[in-house]
Amino acid sequence: MTRSIGERLGIAATAERYTSDTEAELAALRDKLKPLATRSVIAVNFGDARHFRVFGDDSLFGEVLKRLGLTNAWTARTSYSAMAPIGLEALVRVPHAFIALIPPVPPGAMQTLARNAFGMRCPISAKAGSCNSARSIPMAACRRRDVLQDC
Repeated sequence: MTRSIGERLGIAATAERYTSDTEAELAALRDKLKPLATRSVIAVNFGDARHFRVFGDDSLFGEVLKRLGLTNAWTARTSYSAMAPIGLEALVRVPHAFIALIPPVPPGAMQTLARNAFGMRCPISAKAGSCNSARSIPMAACRRRDVLQDC
């Protein structure tokens, strides 16, 4: 798609360079992430401290996970929107998954989650300490250089 848009706008060379650079960066990240590929990743975005949007294989984030050689932990359908709203309790379905926390995080959500009895006992939260720990993998929407920025 990037190439065809670049052609239409008369910037085919720029579009090609951007596409090539992105593919090279994803390949480098895939190599860096090989040790983590044994565990799946669940890409989530906070709605509030008790609700998330989870991204399936049909989303931008699902596609990036595939290109990075990682398995999306969310296998349920996400319908036409490429994401599904879920409650915190749904995270027990993927107890061994890394969390890819997609910004923005609503003000106070992390503090509320840390105080939430279920959140503290949730298998992912219990292992990670919180969704913002070293075991989570932050991703940023649509900014290639920020994909897995702190991994």
